[in-house]
Amino acid sequence: MKKKYYYNFDRLQSFDEAILEPPVISIKTKGKVPKRAKVFSVLLPCSGNSSGIAGFSIGLLIESRKGRPLPGTPLRLRLRKECTERGNNVYRST
Repeated sequence: MKKKYYYNFDRLQSFDEAILEPPVISIKTKGKVPKRAKVFSVLLPCSGNSSGIAGFSIGLLIESRKGRPLPGTPLRLRLRKECTERGNNVYRST
């Protein structure tokens, strides 16, 4: 019997939402770890309202079927991203 594992992105947080929106992942935040490798994305959308460097956090917990954390998890990443203000692009129809 092969072991089954479950993942949970339990932390997707921006520390300055005026600059950076919370991280978004392209898969469900919780689920069963697939048997074969799969590709997913982590999107870090700037708000567009302010310029600056914002910190963000991503947390990933992987557990056995019995709810025991896999050794080395949870993973906790604290990183930063630089964003620039988009400016006012107002279009008027005549």
